[in-house]
Amino acid sequence: MGVLEPRVLLGTVNIEPNRWGLAVHGGMPVSLPKDWVPLLDGAGFDGLELWERHARSVDDEDLAALDAAPVPVMVFNSYASWDPESDKYRDRAARWVERFGATGVKYNVGADPEMEAEFTARLARFDAAVPTGVRLICECHRNTLAETPSVALRMFESVGGADRLQATVHVNPSRDPGLVEALDVLGERVTHVHVQMRTVEPDVKPEDLAEQIADQVELICDRGAPQTWTIEFSHGVGIDGHDTVDWIFPNAIRDAAAVRLALRP
Repeated sequence: MGVLEPRVLLGTVNIEPNRWGLAVHGGMPVSLPKDWVPLLDGAGFDGLELWERHARSVDDEDLAALDAAPVPVMVFNSYASWDPESDKYRDRAARWVERFGATGVKYNVGADPEMEAEFTARLARFDAAVPTGVRLICECHRNTLAETPSVALRMFESVGGADRLQATVHVNPSRDPGLVEALDVLGERVTHVHVQMRTVEPDVKPEDLAEQIADQVELICDRGAPQTWTIEFSHGVGIDGHDTVDWIFPNAIRDAAAVRLALRP
C-alpha cells in the first residue's frame, strides 16, 4: 500500500472527560499530563496529538511531565477561534507548536460560507505564524466550511503547497460517507488520519478490528502515504462511568494495535 513508517499517535483529547466542556464548567482539563504520561511508556504509541488545553491550561509540573514523556508531541491539536479579530489565538497556538517542537498543528476553520475569503486570509496569517517545516493540518470537519473538499482545496491552494497545507480524514468501523470524495479531491494533501473507535466494544480483538477498517486504510494509503494516524476516540468516550483514563487508555492501546495491523503491506 505504499506506506512509509506511519506514526500512530494518542490523541490526548481521547482521555480527557472534559474535552467538550461538559464535565466541568469552563473547559479546564480534569485529566492531567502528570497523571497519564507514565502510562505512555511501552504502550505502543509513537507520539501524541496534544489537545491544546493539556498545554495552556495546566501547571509547570504537567508541562515538565510532557517534556519528559517517553514519546514526543508530534501534532498540536488547536481549537483556536476563527472568529473576527482572533489572530492572537492562532498566534498563541503557533507558539505552543514551536515550544513542543511539534511537526504538525491541527486546526478547524469556521462555518460561515460567506466568510471563505476572510477565512483564507486568516489561514495565510496562521501560515506565516507557524514555524517553517510544520504541517498545517485542517480537520475538514462537518459543520465547518472545509467539510466540502473542493472548498477546502481552494483555500489551501490560495495559501500554499501540499508540503505545508494539508488535511485530515476520518476512519471508523462504519466508514465516513465523504471519505472517497475527500481523497479524490484533496489527494496528496491528506497526510493525517483521525481514528474513531468509540463504538467498538473492549472485547473486540485488535486483529478483528483491523479487518473492520482494512478497506478504509487501504483506500487511504493507495491515494498517498499519511504520515500520522491519531487514535482520537476509543470506547468509553461520552459514556457515563467509563469516560475515564483507566477505562479508555487500554482501549486506545488496542485501537493503535489494530491500526498497525491494518497498515501492514
